[in-house]
Amino acid sequence: IVDLEMVEKDITMCCVSNEVGGDLIGNARWLGHRISALLDRAGPHPDADMVLSRSHDGFTAGTPLSVLRDPARPCLLAVGM
Repeated sequence: IVDLEMVEKDITMCCVSNEVGGDLIGNARWLGHRISALLDRAGPHPDADMVLSRSHDGFTAGTPLSVLRDPARPCLLAVGM
């Protein structure tokens, strides 16, 4: 993935556990590859409507393909901060 064309985006992220007014939020410049381009290369099954992400610590999340492909909100697979 690091050999593919990379983009940089300044993004504010907030932890899902953050309470209103909490401090679990921050800004960073992220380096990564557009997920929509990765999906184009991977060719998800025609019936697929989500991508399942699973982290090393066991956390899982499903993200709709429509969100991952939305040009108004480009998603990145981040490889650097």
